[in-house]
Amino acid sequence: MLDFKDATGSTIIDIEELAKEGRRRCTCPYYRARASINGAQVVALPYNTLLSRSARQAMGISLTGNVVIIDKAHNLVNTILSIHSTALDWRAMRALLETGQMYFSKYWR
Repeated sequence: MLDFKDATGSTIIDIEELAKEGRRRCTCPYYRARASINGAQVVALPYNTLLSRSARQAMGISLTGNVVIIDKAHNLVNTILSIHSTALDWRAMRALLETGQMYFSKYWR
């Protein structure tokens, strides 16, 4: 009988199949999938993981020498914008302004 590694690492499976196999074998499919990345020939990632260097490094994924195929590229610009932006409320903006004013009054006389 195949162990979880063999059952999930020998073919391309989707996330639902991975979760089902993890439940069946009482093991964590997330960590199994992460452990399989280094030997994989095909890795499917969400945009935010693919585009974030720190996320790729944490998972041990290198783009060097690999082919990257982006599906549904019409969403790519919005994804890039959302990864590299944030929303600030007025309290945060006020605190930022006050901190900046204190800094400049102290160090830029």
